[in-house]
Amino acid sequence: MGACSAESAYTNEPRTGAIHAEVVPRSEDLREPRPVIRVADIDSALARVEQAGGTVVAGRTEIPEIAMVYAVFADPSGNLINVVGDM
Repeated sequence: MGACSAESAYTNEPRTGAIHAEVVPRSEDLREPRPVIRVADIDSALARVEQAGGTVVAGRTEIPEIAMVYAVFADPSGNLINVVGDM
């Protein structure tokens, strides 16, 4: 990801490296806000997460209806983060 301003980093446009979010009701599985980061390659991103001490919580999951793939990982402090990408 190249350098970008704060304004261009937060967007609804599907930009790799941008921080995305959606507002949904809390549930048993989703109790706190969770960042969503768009990546070019989910598998590569998850490998880097594990190399950096994170843990994959929900592996690669494809959503064919919207041609998207996602996964969830916990950083070394236990914070849950979603990663999304195109199929």
